[in-house]
Amino acid sequence: MIITKKRIRNVELYWHLIEDETEFYIGVSEINRFAKTLTRIGFSQNLELGETILPRVIGPVSRFNAEGRNDKQKHLEKETAYRQVMWKWKQFIGGGQFEEIEEVRDVPYQRYQVEFIAPPSEELSIVEVDGQKMILSSRILKTEENSIKAKHLFNLFFELFGECMMLTEDLDAIQLPEVIRKNWSVLPPGEYPFEEIEEHINQSLSVVRNRNSRVIKYRIQEVNNFTPNFIAVGTSGFTGYWIFGFPNKNIFILESVYPNNATYILGNNWELVSQLSKAEILRQDMQIARIVHRNTWLAEITNLLN
Repeated sequence: MIITKKRIRNVELYWHLIEDETEFYIGVSEINRFAKTLTRIGFSQNLELGETILPRVIGPVSRFNAEGRNDKQKHLEKETAYRQVMWKWKQFIGGGQFEEIEEVRDVPYQRYQVEFIAPPSEELSIVEVDGQKMILSSRILKTEENSIKAKHLFNLFFELFGECMMLTEDLDAIQLPEVIRKNWSVLPPGEYPFEEIEEHINQSLSVVRNRNSRVIKYRIQEVNNFTPNFIAVGTSGFTGYWIFGFPNKNIFILESVYPNNATYILGNNWELVSQLSKAEILRQDMQIARIVHRNTWLAEITNLLN
């Protein structure tokens, strides 16, 4: 499975998928997609099997990989360091004549003491797997100390290609577990008089400073009057969002306690919606309709659900 990210901070997200003391690789397939990037970082245009390079610097991760870095030791006293400059002056040589002199001089300055962190210098290679060319990292042995190497390689691939995949020592793809999001709490089935869900509304309202709480309760009550088959209350990063499900109509209404928002009408089944990220749910192509919170709101909701 292909992993697409910009960066990871916690390698444990993938580290636990590998058994201890086993070896694996990180790589990308269908490398013709990255032809420009590959030549940019140092591979030949022919992309010959066996080519191995230290990637050229194109960002902070590849810079560290190739050059290392100086970590400032701000907890220590500053030290005197020197930078060299070309120093020019005119020196009197007699008879009213001057000669221009130029020499290198050291100019002192104060700086934080630094600790040089050596570059990992990880190289990438072109290999063949099942008749297809791949870009592959060096072999990684899963040990506690190698988690730092693995994290660096993940981030190097993300910086260079925006994606990667994990392969076993035998170059079989490692399948990632299916993502199961837990962003919604579904109320037990049954009809809910407004008074019974008002407590949940108040909890949602507690996360925002909104003087229009009465308006928000009005909208939720009006949707609830149409007797949805289920109600899902957002949790975690979805706190403040509600979904009213009408699966017989294939309609799922997303309402929010946040100001300056709108009511979103989703047309996908609940199982799919519940596993989407917030960005995916609010994306334009997920919506059947977007009903702005204006005077015509109730009429549009009524027309939709009748």
